[in-house]
Amino acid sequence: MMEKIRVVIAGYGNVGRGVLASLRNNPDMEAVGVVSRSPERVKKELTSIPVMPIGDSGAWLAAFRPDVAILCGGSKNDLPKQGPMMAKLVNTVDSFDIHTQVAEQHATLGKAAAQHGAVSIMSAGWDPGSDSVV
Repeated sequence: MMEKIRVVIAGYGNVGRGVLASLRNNPDMEAVGVVSRSPERVKKELTSIPVMPIGDSGAWLAAFRPDVAILCGGSKNDLPKQGPMMAKLVNTVDSFDIHTQVAEQHATLGKAAAQHGAVSIMSAGWDPGSDSVV
């Protein structure tokens, strides 16, 4: 029996909702929880999965035991702070999309992930991502 990849979703706006829907269609992955700055708001909408405050990392790391966090915050205000903070805790994937700041974010995120021994994949998706390579 294959072990599922345990995923915590960080942020539950439009991107977080899409990530949860996608995870439910991937049998090798399991959404184990959502972390949010607004957990009470998210709990009103989402009753099928546990929700915890993103700032209480000790509690959600222990409760969810994630293999990876998919960061669903905005590139302008959320990911520059959230990415390095989360990379010190767990492997991360994000869709950072401010082209002019990718190199700077890469350096900051890489340093934070290296300190933890984590892997952080950034700018994953279509643009930047696959489209940028093309």
